[in-house]
Amino acid sequence: AQETLGDDYSSDGDYRAALKSYQRAFDLSAGDFTAHARLAVKVGNTAFNRGIATGTDGWFNIPLDKTVPVPGTGVSVAHLHMQQIRTLWLSSRTRDIVPLSERLLEFATASNDADLILATRLSLALVLQLLSRYDEATSYLHAIDIDALPKDPKVMSKYHRVCALEYLSSGNGEMAADSFATALHYAEQDQDPYAYTSILHSHAMCASQLGRTELAASLFLQALSAARDRNLGWIVAYTSLEYARVLSRQGNRHLAHAYVDQAATVENPPPVLLEALAEIGIPIAIECNDPYLLSQCANEDALTFAFRSGEPPRLGPVASSFARYFHRIGQTRKAGELLAKALEYVKNADEACDLPLAVAQFGDKRDFGRAREVLRS
Repeated sequence: AQETLGDDYSSDGDYRAALKSYQRAFDLSAGDFTAHARLAVKVGNTAFNRGIATGTDGWFNIPLDKTVPVPGTGVSVAHLHMQQIRTLWLSSRTRDIVPLSERLLEFATASNDADLILATRLSLALVLQLLSRYDEATSYLHAIDIDALPKDPKVMSKYHRVCALEYLSSGNGEMAADSFATALHYAEQDQDPYAYTSILHSHAMCASQLGRTELAASLFLQALSAARDRNLGWIVAYTSLEYARVLSRQGNRHLAHAYVDQAATVENPPPVLLEALAEIGIPIAIECNDPYLLSQCANEDALTFAFRSGEPPRLGPVASSFARYFHRIGQTRKAGELLAKALEYVKNADEACDLPLAVAQFGDKRDFGRAREVLRS
């Protein structure tokens, strides 16, 4: 009954109520391993939609090697760990995803589960792209038999999204844009409330990187509308920040300020949102001369999370914005030390093009040579 109630709440977008019902059902199902694993997936998915990122709750603690041989149970536990992968990203623990995905691939291979093998290879390709480990990402992507891909919209959208990221990392912007458009076509057919907004977000980011500002603005607005329709609170704030960045580039700083100000009001923001607030909000707050908004955006926990993620495209921009913040409040030495640390992780300008520019503005002259190397790479 509690599970059914949770399903009803979830379909209405009331994730707060759904999470309570699923958690009660999860606790009550402790004696039924199959139901326990199935409900763990629902608790994890709902927690993600609410922006709750934690690895300590019971629904994460069903290891693959403890799975009992009950028909269907292995699939439920595998889905649980796929959900855990999503939540690890939310909590800025991207590096931790790789060993979990590798274990999951071993489990899928031993189980001879073709669908799970495919899903895990796509997951590894995606996360290795985020970590700028491009050769490894490509090896997992190319291990997939394109002709054997199932016509499941979720699989197809994720496959074309990973392809788009590969094209983008290799400098083929046109192919990346086409692949994102294809991914979006399939995502529109998917029932996952997060997947569609995520693909829209990625497509918009691609358009922005290609200098197609108007298209990026349109896509971010679509993503924002989709997130609001689906009651994805933290994703609404996350997308608002990206839209604010586009508005700022268009010279509309006052409207950009309003979107940042709105995003900064989210209670208990997940780590990934704290990073976005710092990366995007700090420069806009400084440009608008708003000390209060600046204090809201400059939460130094965001730095810890960004470096913990291991993602150069994430930590470089966050470090650059904080360097600007430290310089603003007169802590120039701290700004220089932070930029020097970030340069140890960022290998080329494609990963964080603003980092070498921040070094030129706020960094130590001893780091100029390394910054030039990043620009040339």
